[in-house]
Amino acid sequence: MSRGIDDDALVEELIHVAGGPGYSREERQRRVESRLPDARERIAFLMRRLAQRSDWSRFNTLENIAADLRDVPDLDRVLIDVVRSGEGPGYLEDHIEILGELAHPAAVDDIIRVFTEREHSGGPSSGLRLKCIQALGSMGGPSARDFLRGIAEGNHPPRLKWEAAVELGIEDELGFDEDEMCG
Repeated sequence: MSRGIDDDALVEELIHVAGGPGYSREERQRRVESRLPDARERIAFLMRRLAQRSDWSRFNTLENIAADLRDVPDLDRVLIDVVRSGEGPGYLEDHIEILGELAHPAAVDDIIRVFTEREHSGGPSSGLRLKCIQALGSMGGPSARDFLRGIAEGNHPPRLKWEAAVELGIEDELGFDEDEMCG
């Protein structure tokens, strides 16, 4: 990617080279690396620019491309900042899922906050809360494990309790029956 091209042109070039959703992760990674060798170093910068303009559709497209590329510098920081700001709410599940894949310890408190806020908002958020549980399970660490144990043993809907227990590997220890918890 040439630095002489404006940011919007770079975003469009990256989206074009990465191709559509039909590409496998490995194929997308090969295409981008061969045609745009410095994409990894530029993508987080471009995502920040899109977030500043609230261009969430293109932000999300780059976010998914970045997740496929692996090891994109500062991707975790960009996503943590977006989650903290509450911006791009339509894509919050994607942000949480990718943060879980990145397993950045700095995101644990933010993911816990999202889970807790959605729990008390009364809105239809069980899908988002499941993503939070899965992300925390991927991240590990004492805070994440303690929070998941609190969900598994606490007063939560059975499906959330089950998922937290599965992430911790304690569903048998707690005597949970999958059919009963998820049925």
